[in-house]
Amino acid sequence: MIIRTALERDWPRLQVLARALGPLLDDPAELEKSFTAILTARDQRIWVLEVDDTVLGWLHAVVALRIGVAPFVEIVGLAVADNYRRRGAGQNLVAAAAKWAASRNLSLKVRSNSRRTGAHDFYYAQGFTLQKQQHVFERPTTAQFPRASG
Repeated sequence: MIIRTALERDWPRLQVLARALGPLLDDPAELEKSFTAILTARDQRIWVLEVDDTVLGWLHAVVALRIGVAPFVEIVGLAVADNYRRRGAGQNLVAAAAKWAASRNLSLKVRSNSRRTGAHDFYYAQGFTLQKQQHVFERPTTAQFPRASG
């Protein structure tokens, strides 16, 4: 089992593993463009777990900057092949992100869908503690909305 930073050649396998998290954008070229941009971004990292030259998991982390909050590293994606779960893959990927966060003297955070209780158990086992619960709202920019008064 090897943990290493992702390379461009890993994209096809990362895409397959990402589909387990939910639907992807319809435009494959746009997806690959985003992946390539992440690989060269200074404050983002993708690590992969490789066994016998096959990528079986990945973790994407970013340095998050917010007004009024100390910077932190956030895990924004983690996927492990079904047949490789509960074998230390996720744990080793999280350890890589934790090491990167520690090297920057930043805390490590992760958000998880409230329905993914198995993921919650995993993160608790990795030493994370629940800080808050929240709702996520999305507003399509193509829709018509009332004008603000004033």
